[in-house]
Amino acid sequence: MSKMKLAFIDFSGCFALSCSTCPCGFCAWCLKDCDGDAHAHVLTCPENHSGDYHGTFKQFEKHHDDRKTRLIDDKLKEAERTQNPYVAAITLKLLQTDIQGTDVSPTYKPSVTDDDIANNSTGGGGGGESNEKWKIKPLIDDKRNHLKIYKLDYNYNSVDVSRETSELNICGGHFCRLVKQNQSIIKFIEVIEYDQSSIVRKQYDDRKKANPNSKEIWVFHGTNPHNIPKIIENGFKVGGQEVGIVNGAAHGSGVYTATGPNTPMGYSQGGGIILSKGLLCTSQDHSTPVHDYVIFKNADQLLPYCVVYT
Repeated sequence: MSKMKLAFIDFSGCFALSCSTCPCGFCAWCLKDCDGDAHAHVLTCPENHSGDYHGTFKQFEKHHDDRKTRLIDDKLKEAERTQNPYVAAITLKLLQTDIQGTDVSPTYKPSVTDDDIANNSTGGGGGGESNEKWKIKPLIDDKRNHLKIYKLDYNYNSVDVSRETSELNICGGHFCRLVKQNQSIIKFIEVIEYDQSSIVRKQYDDRKKANPNSKEIWVFHGTNPHNIPKIIENGFKVGGQEVGIVNGAAHGSGVYTATGPNTPMGYSQGGGIILSKGLLCTSQDHSTPVHDYVIFKNADQLLPYCVVYT
């Protein structure tokens, strides 16, 4: 395994790279750590397209775009084969945001559709991307509001194909991929599962059906800890319309969210932050004024999925 801890962004043309802070030498084609001088390996590297020590930066970029595409395809096919097709399809959807605007273009085609995912999810609303059954009992079983909450300790280290593992991978993985800190800051996750009778889920599903071309994204929301149960039970509310404005409305009214967790964590007051599904239906029903903010004009454009506690 490579000892390198620093990223590199360019080079002089020689594919035998060396580190400016340690004796490491590695190959710019396959990224192998050669311990010291990498020149001997570069000439015989099976991924060397030039047959020489040198190549152009354009060659380097194309090679690694192709390499990333191949690795993503391999991992998605493996996920479909060893776990289930829903895991692979959902992972591909999550990756689309990261690779948008690049030349990384996975060729993998999911064997299930978006409708299959929605119709075969055990929960279907909020938490429920996994097609597996829960093994643990719910922390809260709120029959009045037609929802259950499952508490998952982030130290849970099972590799079983299970609902618990799938939800930790989705919720914790999405948080850790975007947060600017180490993933060990997560303590536990509470996954929300709404049943078919939940008004929160019904309002979201109705808006989604009314806007078949809408785009669904993941967003985070930070708030005072005592507001979290209210949001889970009754859904989000638009500040200044349905509830009072607490943290200002510098960019207009709406439910303030962000695609990354860092800004919402600043509003959580040491509690959890809510990961939700968000619907982008028209250019008028949301705004993206600064940074990674997404402000939703309507509360039913959001469906709480889980709460991440750090």
